[in-house]
Amino acid sequence: GRREYLLFTGKGIKNIHIWSFIPPTSPKCPPTWSCLYDTQTNGNTITMLAFRYDSHGYLQALSKSDDQKLRIWDLSREQTRSNVVTQQSSVKALYQKAVKDWNLYSKGRGEEYARPHRPPYIDVTSTENTQMIYGGFAFAGGGGSSGMYNEIRVVNLEVEDLMNSYNHLDIALPGYSVDVGGMKQRSSRSGRSQRGELKSVVSFAGLEMDGGCVLFELSDGSVVHYEGKEGGMPLLKQWHGWEEESKEGMNRKMCL
Repeated sequence: GRREYLLFTGKGIKNIHIWSFIPPTSPKCPPTWSCLYDTQTNGNTITMLAFRYDSHGYLQALSKSDDQKLRIWDLSREQTRSNVVTQQSSVKALYQKAVKDWNLYSKGRGEEYARPHRPPYIDVTSTENTQMIYGGFAFAGGGGSSGMYNEIRVVNLEVEDLMNSYNHLDIALPGYSVDVGGMKQRSSRSGRSQRGELKSVVSFAGLEMDGGCVLFELSDGSVVHYEGKEGGMPLLKQWHGWEEESKEGMNRKMCL
């Protein structure tokens, strides 16, 4: 009956740690700390950690390591602490792995809760350059080694098959059009395409539970508003006037 909290750690190293913290209910009752999972990820340096609930309301943990795919860990079993498989993740492969793990570790244990050595997981296709997660979407757009200039990438995390190579949308930044020979082309007033300045996303601002409204700050100081539309193509709209602040060396932080 005591309230319990989960803590997700491991940023900067290669192992994730998921902790349970139960606060004291009285001055004479000490708090309880325990490490539920200590397991290696798919890279050497973790850059992003987050908890989220999928569209079915089941708990997930997300980890992202340098140059590796986004990994989703199924923590739905921690919501029930039961050997009976009653949860069904919105991701088909995660549910199948959960059933296999739960049958393996709970065999012969009766009512005693049997926690696997590590949670079931899946690596999401096309997410090597992911920088932020908002709502049910992963966003990317950084330059450098990622090579993502003059565009952003959006991956839907609420589909049944997260290993589908077509589950992503690449959107050109305002003023840029199709990919020609590996280089985004800027549309001129005459209608011809010309090579433009290479721009990349340097920071994001959005709402944790809403992937339909996100702000991107670009490397030239400009700001782009992403507006997701259910059942339709998302829109990118550039906000003008922010470039001058960047040129003047003003420090700023975007938030929603």
